[in-house]
Amino acid sequence: MSPKTPTSSPPPQVEMVLAHLDNLPPLSAVAARILTLTDDPRTNARDIVRLIETDPALTARILSLVGRAEHGLRREAMTVEQAVVLLGFDTVWQVTLASKVLEVFGGPAARKSGEGFDRAEFWKHCLGVACASRRIAAAVKSSVRPEEAFVLGLLHDLGKDALNATMPKSYLKVLRKAEETQADLCDVERLLLGVDHAVVGRRLAERWGLPRPLVEAIWLHHHPAEALPGSIAAGRHVQIVTLADVLVREHRIGWSGNRHLPTASSELATALGLSEAARAEIVQALAGEIEARAAWIGVDDLTSDEVYLKALVRSAEELTAANAALLEQNRRLLRQSRYFSALGRLNRGVSPRAAVREVCAVSADALREALDASAVVVFTFDEPSGWCEAGLSDGKPASDLFEWGGDRPMLKAELDSAAQSAINGAWFLPAGQALGPIVDRFRAKLKSEAIWLFPIVRDRRLIAASLVSAESEQIARVRGDGAELEALSAAIGLAVWQSQSQAAAISLSDELAEANRRSAAMQAELLRSRTLQTVVAMAAGAAHELNNPLAVISGRAQLLRGQTQDARVREGLDLIHAQAQACSDIVTDLMNFARPTPPSPEPIELPPMLEKLLAALVAGGAITSGQAVLELPSHTPCVRFDRAHLERLFQELLANAVEATDSANRRLTIKASLDLAEENLVVTVADNGRGMTPEVRSRAADPFFSHRPAGRGRGLGLARVQQWLHLNAGSMRIESEPGRGTRVQLRLPVAGSEG
Repeated sequence: MSPKTPTSSPPPQVEMVLAHLDNLPPLSAVAARILTLTDDPRTNARDIVRLIETDPALTARILSLVGRAEHGLRREAMTVEQAVVLLGFDTVWQVTLASKVLEVFGGPAARKSGEGFDRAEFWKHCLGVACASRRIAAAVKSSVRPEEAFVLGLLHDLGKDALNATMPKSYLKVLRKAEETQADLCDVERLLLGVDHAVVGRRLAERWGLPRPLVEAIWLHHHPAEALPGSIAAGRHVQIVTLADVLVREHRIGWSGNRHLPTASSELATALGLSEAARAEIVQALAGEIEARAAWIGVDDLTSDEVYLKALVRSAEELTAANAALLEQNRRLLRQSRYFSALGRLNRGVSPRAAVREVCAVSADALREALDASAVVVFTFDEPSGWCEAGLSDGKPASDLFEWGGDRPMLKAELDSAAQSAINGAWFLPAGQALGPIVDRFRAKLKSEAIWLFPIVRDRRLIAASLVSAESEQIARVRGDGAELEALSAAIGLAVWQSQSQAAAISLSDELAEANRRSAAMQAELLRSRTLQTVVAMAAGAAHELNNPLAVISGRAQLLRGQTQDARVREGLDLIHAQAQACSDIVTDLMNFARPTPPSPEPIELPPMLEKLLAALVAGGAITSGQAVLELPSHTPCVRFDRAHLERLFQELLANAVEATDSANRRLTIKASLDLAEENLVVTVADNGRGMTPEVRSRAADPFFSHRPAGRGRGLGLARVQQWLHLNAGSMRIESEPGRGTRVQLRLPVAGSEG
């Protein structure tokens, strides 16, 4: 990416950072003047001497360099003029610039071994880049003078020292972040500060009035050659410094704060036209040259062995840190592989039609694998009903369904609290007292003393919960797997929720089917009831209209009988009276059916009543004692019914049974038993008679319907039975087939069940 031009308008955050540069003192006037003189071909040695002599510290530094053993001269006998002539303009320029820049930032010894920015090692890195730049410039025979390249390399990272000097706390965070992430230092600087050290160094160099090639090398030395804009005049300078910086960082010479190397030095050297042999020769000579020039940055006792020894130590430290990070990454990957394997096990084990407790068992197996726990229980809890569905895995999944025996509100409160903790990032809590009943139920499998509650949360809502049997150290290892735990919890929650939704859908479908069945039955019953009401109304109206004529007929017949002595006439009048009375009885039956007597329910012991009715049939000769069987439980509960209604009900049923059977092989059976809910006594009256066809059976309880020969019945028997049962909260069902007899099943309310 091409760098921004100096005319770009930086954002406010960048301006705030750059404003800190105003806190740095300017480059000394001596340094600025010497830079100007050394760049002027008309300058002579006397001009330089007079300027150096005005700065005692610079004078001492120049004389100390000349007094080193390699020059063979004694410092006491040397003048500044002799030193300048001996060293040359280029060396004086380099020494002046290095010493004055270091003065601005307090010297290389400042915070030498402190945390974060090690300035002694930093300037050692800069000196290494300077020496490498000088040798590279000499080797590639470019227009860049070697001594000029030395200064470019020495000051290429000027922005780092400036940021550290002006905002040390903020820059310490940058360095830590870059070290932790192994990211490019410039990227981290732009992320946290809004600007990188290259831009800061360029601003400072421009402020100090440094030469343009130096400004551009400081600004662009992290850019590859192909990314440099065409307007850059010092492109070759930048390439040399870029190669030198990468080469020195590869060999861990000094400290740059940047471990990121996007391109190898061998590739950069090839692009610059530097042979591999020349590159290797430069690397071999670096330590010696750094030792020779160490005094330039205020380090007088640095040896070449020390340079490489520290580089080796730094490489070993980085390798150790990399190995530790790799081991931790491997452990992390192994844990993640367990989670992926557990998710796969969950997906394979859950079928679309599985019951909730079966899904819980598969989920427990997956969770046990992911956490490497000895045993896991996954359960759902329905607070209104108190029922739990659970699945267990201690290596082999199993399911369970049971009613919760503990405190329901306390359990719900603990589960809700655990769910909220999970949402906040805390996934494991010690199982509390409210979970005692389920812990006790699975105690044989949850062998560990440490039982942990792991909530199953989906969309920030508790779906289920699990108990994990594992030691504290084991839980501590997986507590940091927040994203994996959240994903596994959500996957299990989704599986359980889908199973619950499927079960609810099936239950709803069953309820709808039952509702449809009841609706159809109610429609038929409603139609029958309306028809019956119509018939009853017609019968009541007919009975009312017939009563008066029948009374007149009966009265006149009796009156005429008293006025004649003719036997034949009297016999005819008696017949008229009898038939009128019969009609009156029919009218009375119709009126009673149309307007039945309201029931007066009371507890009734059924066995004595049935025994009395059967005894009456035997006494009347309708049946023999061996033709009726009464099978009642030893403790038959009382039924709640109107006594008169109940007696007439059984009389009608027994009369129908006697009429439908052959006297020679007649068999009547009365049985009784309680229904499952123990709310009704089920009484069955069965015979072995001729039975009924489906058409007859469907109309058997209709009023005025009878399949007997004409004149043998009015067709109100079973209709009255149905009516009495309805009035007393009972019901009737008829089963019959031609030639196989009839079974009438009565459901009579048990006394006390209505409460």
